[in-house]
Order: sequence, then C-alpha cells, then structure tokens
Amino acid sequence: MHSDLCKRLAGPTTVLLLIAAIFTSIGCELIEYRNEACSNCIGHKPDSGSMTILFSPGIMPEPIQFTLHEGMYETGKLLYTGSTYDHELSFFLATGVQYTVVATYKKSEKKVKVIDAAKLRTRRFDCSDGGSDATHHCWMVLPTEIDVRFLE
Repeated sequence: MHSDLCKRLAGPTTVLLLIAAIFTSIGCELIEYRNEACSNCIGHKPDSGSMTILFSPGIMPEPIQFTLHEGMYETGKLLYTGSTYDHELSFFLATGVQYTVVATYKKSEKKVKVIDAAKLRTRRFDCSDGGSDATHHCWMVLPTEIDVRFLE
C-alpha cells in the first residue's frame, strides 16, 4: 500500500507541484523587483550597475587573492586583480555581460581556487501612475552576486 502511494506521488503530481513552487517563488521575486523598479524609475535601459562578490575571509591569515574577468575565466578579458579581507566587495560594471571571479584560498599549504560566474542583467517593467490606466516603462539592474566563498 505504502509503495503504491509513493509510486503515485512520484508521478506527474509531484512534478507539477515542484514546477508550481518554482514559479511561485520566481513570481514573488519579480513582484519585489517590479515594485522597486517602479518606485525608483529609470526611464532608459541602464548600461552599467553594481555586482557583489562574496568571499570567505578568516580561512587563512593572509588576504584572499582574486581576479575578475569579463567573460569566461580561460578565454575572457582580465579586468581586475586584487586581494581582500572583506566578506563582500561591489564592482560597478557594464550590463549584459558575463563576469567570472576566481578566488584563491590557501588551506594547509595547498591553494584552492573557487570560481563562479554571473551575467549582470537588466529588466524592463511596466509601471502605472496611481489610479491612472497609463503605463510607462521603468528599468532596473537585477541584483547579482558572484559567490566565491570557500565551503569546506
């Protein structure tokens, strides 16, 4: 009896529930972004915005060495080389571009590289004025993080 129930739950119903949960989560996030975009309206598509890079300081006594690349790590253009003790840094970069960060951590005499990438995206929202039926377009740079934290 129990195995029959599990077989039935593992079918289309579970898949539909999973898809519904994902779209509900995405839908709420888009509503938050739309509210922010409409309250701080940018009338043109932004060509640059802020991207946050997350680090794990405290793993080693020296600063974390990192590089920021436009595009992919091996084939992209090197934009910045630096070091930090901070948990996060923000860079103001061009939108519509993928960026890759390589952070190097030293652990027990070994160097460990953590690599992550993200594209800095924009989105246009239709916003209305109070009780009016008229709409206008507002743009925003979507919040973007590159996570190069060292997870043991």
